[in-house]
Amino acid sequence: MNRIGILITATLALVSGLALWNWASNLNEIDSESLIREEMSPFVFEKDGFEVMFPKSPQKVKERILEPQTGDLKHYSTYVSQNAKGTIFVVNVIDYPEYEGELSDKLTQVLDVMVNVDPQNWVDKKTEEEVQGNLALRYQIKSPKRTSDAVAIVANDKVYLLSTMTLNNYYDPNEFDIFLDSL
Repeated sequence: MNRIGILITATLALVSGLALWNWASNLNEIDSESLIREEMSPFVFEKDGFEVMFPKSPQKVKERILEPQTGDLKHYSTYVSQNAKGTIFVVNVIDYPEYEGELSDKLTQVLDVMVNVDPQNWVDKKTEEEVQGNLALRYQIKSPKRTSDAVAIVANDKVYLLSTMTLNNYYDPNEFDIFLDSL
């Protein structure tokens, strides 16, 4: 093949590759929400009083922890699932049968625990809102490597903490929104 033929072939391959990459990028932007919904399935947790969508059947851990300030024994249930790209979906259910004080203070305590897990964490966004008629604190925790979206909801005698955590390179805010909307 002569030089012109090689140059034309290489240029066509490059243009085709760029066009395919651009098409795939646009597809991900346009359809990320529907792709996320397709991989999620509903799971019902009657004992803990909620239903939510996870990418796979979640692993469950139950614990009892003595709360240092009050000496009360708190019951924790944690449900964890991970999707194909590595985003971790978590629901924590914490019993708070005899909480005295402002509900927003309780939610802020939950936030403080999550932030203080890693000294490189910081709170990027924080808002109080209502979720299904219940007081909720929605926040985003960032670190140099990870982004975590979460909402802590007070309902009856429990705090429900829904969160996602993903590497910053793969972060898609639709994942958390769909997770929360499925509650």
